Amino acid sequence: MARKRIEVVISELEREQLQSMSRSRSLPHSLVRRAKIVLMAADGHTNQEIATQCEVTSPAITHWKKRFVAHGLAG
Repeated sequence: MARKRIEVVISELEREQLQSMSRSRSLPHSLVRRAKIVLMAADGHTNQEIATQCEVTSPAITHWKKRFVAHGLAG
């Protein structure tokens, strides 16, 4: 059975905040990478594309997608 795809939907405000975070040079690298993962997921990129671009594993991507869906930016 195929796994259920995690849909990441973001508001315009969340997109602006995530884009700002993804370009930050003062935030920790982990937060910058997390913002990029969520943005790419919201734009419909596959886990493989995100993994290649952000240099993370597929389980890490799934973790952050689930966490964002459950808790939003606070997660």
